[in-house]
Amino acid sequence: MSHFLRMRGLQRGEIIRLFARAAQLKRRRREGRLEDSLTGKTVVLLMEKASTRTRLSFAAAAFQLGGHAIELSAGTSQLARGEPLSDTARVISGYADAVVMRTTTDARLEEFARWSSVPVINGLTDGGHPVQWPGSGSHSSATARGTWLAPSSRRRRCSTSRSSSDRHRPSALLQARWRRRDGTWRSPGIHEWLWPAPTWW
Repeated sequence: MSHFLRMRGLQRGEIIRLFARAAQLKRRRREGRLEDSLTGKTVVLLMEKASTRTRLSFAAAAFQLGGHAIELSAGTSQLARGEPLSDTARVISGYADAVVMRTTTDARLEEFARWSSVPVINGLTDGGHPVQWPGSGSHSSATARGTWLAPSSRRRRCSTSRSSSDRHRPSALLQARWRRRDGTWRSPGIHEWLWPAPTWW
């Protein structure tokens, strides 16, 4: 079992393999081929903070890969009544095959992972957001020599420091930037590369 709590916990080779798998999943989805790697699996989304993109992407991912996502907020669980985090982790582990946790401090995430018997993914803490790596802030300038447009009306411009011939290689994706509609730039979340693409991809 391996938790994913921070990006630096992965070797470069592991990251590249993840992106290679992402490219494979996206290609199969474009071809209309269904994926079933999470068939019979349940992913619990434990959200102690508000979430839109992370929650939607993981819920959609579980469904698209044949699994099921259960959303659990702190306010509607026994955590709101002061249940120890260790008890919550043990209970969730009995029902889930993996947990995505969005919480406050790194220490709280690490405590949950310590008591969990299933893999835990950091969905955001005060210390970092590894599934939206390397960041989601705005980038005022593009350092790339080329751009790429997704083939649909909902296009995002993707910029890399690579040439157009290898812009879709996994190693090039590590340097990708997407352009927002307001003209600012952001880095795609790792979950946005890893999970099967939505219809606009």
